[in-house]
Amino acid sequence: MRKVVSIFVILIYIFSTNLYSHEYEPYDDRLLVVFKDEVDRSIIENLNGKIVSEFENIPMLSVIIPSSRTKYLMNNSAIEAIEYDNIVEIKGQVIDWGIERINANRAWNLGYTGKGVKIAIIDTGVDKNHEDIKILGGASFVDYTSSYNDDNGHGTHIAGIIGAKNNDFGVVGVAPDSEIYAVKALNSDGIGYISHIIAGIDWAITNKMDIINLSLGSNTHSLALKSAVDRAYDNGILVVAAAGNERVITYPAMYDSVIAVSAIDSLNNIASFSAIGREIEVSAPGVSILSTHLNNKYKKLSGTSMASGYVTGNIALLIEANRNSSHKEIRSLLTNNAIDLGLAGRDEMYGYGLVQFPYLVMNINKFMDIGGHWAKDDILWTSDKGLMIGTTNKTFSPNEPLTRAQAATIFVRALNLENSRVETSYFNDIGNHWAKNSIEIAYSNGLMVGMGEGIFSPNTLVTREQMAVILERILNHEKIEHKNITFKDIDKNRWSYTSIIRMANLGIFAGYQDGTFRPIEALTRAQMAALMRRIYRYIEN
Repeated sequence: MRKVVSIFVILIYIFSTNLYSHEYEPYDDRLLVVFKDEVDRSIIENLNGKIVSEFENIPMLSVIIPSSRTKYLMNNSAIEAIEYDNIVEIKGQVIDWGIERINANRAWNLGYTGKGVKIAIIDTGVDKNHEDIKILGGASFVDYTSSYNDDNGHGTHIAGIIGAKNNDFGVVGVAPDSEIYAVKALNSDGIGYISHIIAGIDWAITNKMDIINLSLGSNTHSLALKSAVDRAYDNGILVVAAAGNERVITYPAMYDSVIAVSAIDSLNNIASFSAIGREIEVSAPGVSILSTHLNNKYKKLSGTSMASGYVTGNIALLIEANRNSSHKEIRSLLTNNAIDLGLAGRDEMYGYGLVQFPYLVMNINKFMDIGGHWAKDDILWTSDKGLMIGTTNKTFSPNEPLTRAQAATIFVRALNLENSRVETSYFNDIGNHWAKNSIEIAYSNGLMVGMGEGIFSPNTLVTREQMAVILERILNHEKIEHKNITFKDIDKNRWSYTSIIRMANLGIFAGYQDGTFRPIEALTRAQMAALMRRIYRYIEN
């Protein structure tokens, strides 16, 4: 008996299928035989079985064996598992705003386009003649053709989402310079055996792919398929899979070694068809996505298949931007930088959220002294915005105190005042100081004041209370909800009290865990980065 698995219908058991009946007898079983150690072909041959395929990296055989003899495999001590070679189907088409939604254009502006990243698209193949797609190679594992050319359209659509060329026509993929390899494991109806998928994964391992895209699924758990994706992951390959289009997560997206992807619409709502569940890792655009199709055409399709293509493309950008990072580190970057949607934290609809190519990636290896620092994200954010720079090319010095000159420079950058003209010099102690112009601009715009008549003291450190006063001066037009915040070490008679409390109520400044504010403590560069990130939404316009 042959078991057929469909993405769109319930599990059906049939004794034959028109697609394969011309090859095998209807009472033969097509099986996957997983061996404990080495493959022993003689076990199958002694039972008059036919070996369909053997895998280079996985101790497993795909076999055809008379149904009456299958039982003799059950108790063989050399065999770990036996299962039907189930059929899987593409995450079908239930009917490209997505590029901007995941910030791919931000990566392009920095020169990241997926260059040198090898991607195996295990699907219906890819149209070899489409003018908008460049294929570097591939393989076919279906029974009726050795060509990886697409005769369905699904694989071509996914390839376009991932890597359509950036030219003057058609569409552009998330990673237009990535290296696309077409692995045909599904037939013209979008159907294929588990063994076809495993053969594709095995090929990807042998050919040292960086990413495997699996926009397909089965409703049935397969130990053989799990072994294959686990082996790929252990070999440093990131495996991305569509979660499914019938609300229930399918396999292989259910497996821990696989990045399961749900689909969202243009309003960031979870798509009505998208599978949901605790295995969802990230979400991506998947509704009405325009991409390449057969015969040099383009088509809008929807599905978690499309969403998985966006995630695969995004991972390619992350890999190029972080060449020295492991696949596990790239996976962490993917989830850590997703935009949280739905419930706070990881949830069953969006996972960790909508995938992004964020500013954090741009500087992830820029500063060598911020790893594990509490303000790491804030530091990278301010660096990306151009508000703060390192103390050297490789260091930020997060715990060093901030000077008044540095503060003036940061505020002038944040408020886009660099080109302001100052007619009069107000201070006698800034001479040829590197921050002279920024100091004069900050003073003339009422951002900072002097320390005395004609004195600015550019190298004097800024205290926490002084910064609270400066920030209140900048944000004095903001309506602030009073939350009755107090600190042990300041009272209403302190000169900075009102500013500190107002900034605390606005969520800009915070105290320490012991309930103190420490007003005269010098403000650190890390603290300044955090403050600038918090106030930026108030001043960016």
